[in-house]
Amino acid sequence: MKQAMRLKINFLPLPTGATLTPYYTIDRGTPITTDTNGTPFTVTTGATEVVVELDAARFHEIQWGFTGTCAAGTMTPPTITGIVMEVDPLSDEINVRPDDR
Repeated sequence: MKQAMRLKINFLPLPTGATLTPYYTIDRGTPITTDTNGTPFTVTTGATEVVVELDAARFHEIQWGFTGTCAAGTMTPPTITGIVMEVDPLSDEINVRPDDR
């Protein structure tokens, strides 16, 4: 198992009328788009980054990314410049054992 720490997406200033929603999926489960309080991972117009705290999610496999939209008539789409996941490999957990035990 590993431990997910943070997801960060960098982009040019988010244009008016555009949305960007980060998500992650643990072990092929349901995509998570809100924090543990149910607050959506939001990105506001003009923002240039979003950092998602993953509440120390432990996983065998993780997928991450984002979805985006542009309002009708929006001429400038979001421009992503980087996306990174910070992961703790839990190297101090040296016991080899079957998964989920």
